[in-house]
Amino acid sequence: MSTCSSCHKPKPVARCITNLIIGIISDINTAVKVYIADKTLDDRTIEYSVTSSIAGLITIPITPQRFSEDHSYQLWITLSTAANVNMRQNITISGDVADCIDLRFQTIWDNDNAIQTFTDQTLAL
Repeated sequence: MSTCSSCHKPKPVARCITNLIIGIISDINTAVKVYIADKTLDDRTIEYSVTSSIAGLITIPITPQRFSEDHSYQLWITLSTAANVNMRQNITISGDVADCIDLRFQTIWDNDNAIQTFTDQTLAL
């Protein structure tokens, strides 16, 4: 992953969450595809099919075992009707707009050395 990337660079995401609330796109109540590519290995890409909310908010279900702490990931969104995976939608997070997000995951431990699990996490810059 390049340090010169024009993608959003949010705070790390907890590995043990149920839903990742990504950000807002301009298309409301629209079928979209969310892609997360592992930039550390071989660009292995996971695709999620979801629908944006009435406010354009995108949320995906996360399976913690799919993501490693020591890997860099890149996320982007396309309309389900897009001709190819490179027809990216702009994503707004905290008022900032970009067509991709550089993600890092981390394990959150409590004081008893147990992994903490969260229901939802919203990306924050």
